[in-house]
Amino acid sequence: MSRQRDEILNVIVCSDKHLSAEEIFMHLKGIGENISIATVYRNLNILSDKGFIKKISVGDGVERYDKSTKPHGHLVCTSCGSIRDIALEGFKSYLEEQSGEVLTSYELCMRCVCPECIKTEALKQKEGF
Repeated sequence: MSRQRDEILNVIVCSDKHLSAEEIFMHLKGIGENISIATVYRNLNILSDKGFIKKISVGDGVERYDKSTKPHGHLVCTSCGSIRDIALEGFKSYLEEQSGEVLTSYELCMRCVCPECIKTEALKQKEGF
């Protein structure tokens, strides 16, 4: 694996977020890495195609990258835009049973209001904002 590809993968693996290519690029530039945005996109596609990471789309037009390649869903906060993983044990089997098909993968993106935004909104209401 090339050094730049390894650096990109390291940023994703060490993050607790689902980063966009631009966020990965900015992080690498911030630590002094000499890299172009085109190189970031090209390497993200290679890493995704080879199964090292998963490319996800949550409907906002920006692709994010997930270090977990295991089947799971995503919770997207409609207030702050945060994305969290949600394990769905047995969900693939359930879908196969319902559809009568053998699934090779699935993508599930659910909208919610995250606990932090619920707390913030409750605090605003309590303080009369």
